[in-house]
Amino acid sequence: MTMSYYDAAHLFVAQRIKPIFFLLVTYSLFFVAYFDSINQVLSKWLNDELYSHGFLTLLVFIYLYFQKTKQTFSFEPSIWAIAPTFVFSALWLIGVLTDIQLIEFFMLPCLIGGVIWGIVGDKFARKIFIPLCILLLATPGWGVLNPILQHMAVTVVGYTLDLIRIPALIENIYVTTPYGQFSVEGGCSGLRYLLVAGILGLTYAELHLEKKWKKIMAFISMVFAALVSNWVRVGALIVIGNQTQMQHSLMKEHEFFGWIIFLIMCLVVYFFLRRWDKFEEPVNDDDHECDYNSAPTAKKIEILKVIMLMVTVVLLPMSYSLGWA
Repeated sequence: MTMSYYDAAHLFVAQRIKPIFFLLVTYSLFFVAYFDSINQVLSKWLNDELYSHGFLTLLVFIYLYFQKTKQTFSFEPSIWAIAPTFVFSALWLIGVLTDIQLIEFFMLPCLIGGVIWGIVGDKFARKIFIPLCILLLATPGWGVLNPILQHMAVTVVGYTLDLIRIPALIENIYVTTPYGQFSVEGGCSGLRYLLVAGILGLTYAELHLEKKWKKIMAFISMVFAALVSNWVRVGALIVIGNQTQMQHSLMKEHEFFGWIIFLIMCLVVYFFLRRWDKFEEPVNDDDHECDYNSAPTAKKIEILKVIMLMVTVVLLPMSYSLGWA
């Protein structure tokens, strides 16, 4: 049956204009309600070297988001998103009240996902899981991993020095050789490499790989490459420092040296990922099909769901700002 111009226009508004309108309104409320937390995240992106990739990551998220809207986009408000969104908001409030920024900041991407889920529906929400994970990797709070990564680096380097017969005393984050003492500080933990590699792996997986296990392996491979590149960097600096009696120029400035090693490791992983990348055609499904019900009752229910979601998003932060929570 041929669709009339009026019906086609009505369907376009229902599937495209309406969800965009409600997303913009809800995100405007979200920005106002969580302004202080969002402002702190933006400040971290501007002033903290560890999260200097934040703005670029946000652009990657927006790009992938719109890539997904080309394939699947509809206005199918989900009542099931309201409870998880409220939980995310409650956890955010707990993070604010207890001054645990890890919880406070991590809940922001979760709330963004909850809004998308609640307005465009379950099917599309599943498709933006990886873009949201990418955004999460640019969210401040990952510094809690520094001690673990420092310990891993010192342990691996200690075993390596033992294998190449360089005597070394390992004490906590300190490596002492006959010609000097090296400290694996937080900046040398490799956390920044890890976050950037995770973003690269997930972005590549989302753009080029179809199967879930291949996406997981792409992410794991990039993360492992980041870890190895940092271990190589730390180990190489200790060996060079020991051999030159701490006189080499790398002892004072080794940031660029580290990124060169990281780039080489990522290119190696990229070469192997290309062997998996068959540029498969996207799986054909009917997720993008939406039978728009123009009945007034159905419209009212949809709008009611969106209003409930909006209230859920702003309820706790507004209560906090008014001193009720």
